[in-house]
Amino acid sequence: MKDRYNHPYYIIHLVKHGRGHFGQTPAQEAENQTKMNDFIKTWAPELEQVMAFHCMGLASDWDWIGIFGVTDLSVWVGFRETLTRLFPGHIEKFLSLPSVSHDLFTKGTQKSSYYQKLRALGSFPGGAEV
Repeated sequence: MKDRYNHPYYIIHLVKHGRGHFGQTPAQEAENQTKMNDFIKTWAPELEQVMAFHCMGLASDWDWIGIFGVTDLSVWVGFRETLTRLFPGHIEKFLSLPSVSHDLFTKGTQKSSYYQKLRALGSFPGGAEV
């Protein structure tokens, strides 16, 4: 994945939706999905949803996975807390896995002798991405 968003941090966010989500009629879900999409967009450019996937029961307890780019981890915390408050009962549980971009990782490991040697050998993080 090319870093077209240029955020220093990315969050892999796993969600298990609750009864409040699955108990909706199609009309209710359409209305709530529009509200949620609009809410997510209001956080740009500090937070952007990069990708989202529906797990279809293949990932154990999780039924949705999203990847979000953020400018700061505190932005993610504020977003997640506000989302939970605005849509009560829709999310039974979640797991947020923070990560850093390749650029930030490279900057953070510049003085590491291990990574200096690795880079001298021509090995770079993200080399397989398209």
